[in-house]
Amino acid sequence: MKTFAEFMVIPELNYYQKKSFLGRQKIIYSDYLKACASVYESAALIGKLLHKERKSIEKLIQDSVGTDSFLHKNVVARNDSITTKTVSDTNEGSTDYIRVNSFSWLIAKSELTKFELKNQTMGFSGTSFTLNALELVRNEKAETEIKKLIRQKVTVDTELIKHAETICKEGFVYGLEYPYSTADMYNKTYELTDVSEWRKLHRGALIFGLMKPHSEGVPIDKKEAQLLTYMQEYLVAFMPDLNLELSLES
Repeated sequence: MKTFAEFMVIPELNYYQKKSFLGRQKIIYSDYLKACASVYESAALIGKLLHKERKSIEKLIQDSVGTDSFLHKNVVARNDSITTKTVSDTNEGSTDYIRVNSFSWLIAKSELTKFELKNQTMGFSGTSFTLNALELVRNEKAETEIKKLIRQKVTVDTELIKHAETICKEGFVYGLEYPYSTADMYNKTYELTDVSEWRKLHRGALIFGLMKPHSEGVPIDKKEAQLLTYMQEYLVAFMPDLNLELSLES
C-alpha cells in the first residue's frame, strides 16, 4: 500500500526530476528543497486542521506523533537549528513557534545549517558565516557559494526519497503542535498584498530561487479545503476504513 507520505512526496519529486544522460533520475538540490518545503507546508496545514484527530493522523502517516516520538524530536531539532524560540498567542495559553516567514525558508535553513561557509570564503577572519546570517547582512561571496551548493544535481535514490517522506511526516507534527505559526507562515507567503513588504520578508528564499516571484495565492481556507479533498482521495483509494472528521471546523 502506498503511504500518505509517498502519495504526497512522489508527485512533487517527479515534477522536478529529470533523467540524466546515463539514465539516472536527477534533481537540482534547490528543487529538492522546494519539493520538501511544499509537502511540509501541506502536511502542516492538514495537521493544524486535524489537531483533534491525533490517533487517526498516526494511522494516516503510519508513525507516532507524540512528544517523545522521533518525528516530534526532529521538528524541535529543526526549529532549534535555525533561530531562537519566541512565544505567540499568549491569550491562548500556548507556546508556539514564529521562527521564519515561510516553509520554504524553514526547510532550506534547517537543511543547510550543516554547511557552514568558512571565513576564507566570506572574507572574514576568526569567524564562520552561515546561511542564517544572510537574512541580516548581504554578502555576495556567501550567496555565490550557497548558490553553487544548491544548484548541484543529486541522484534521486531511495535515501533521498525516504528523507523527503520523513520531512513530509514532520510537517504533520508541526501543524499539530504549532498551528498559529503554520497559519502565520502561510499568510505571510500567500496573502500579503504589499509586494515590497513581501519581498523584504522573503529575501533569503528569493535570493536562492526557493520561492516564486510574488503572485496572488490561494487563501488559506480554500487551500485547506483543497487539501482535505486531496486527503479524501487517498483515504478512498488506500485506507477506506480510517474514519476522519474531514471538516474545516475540526
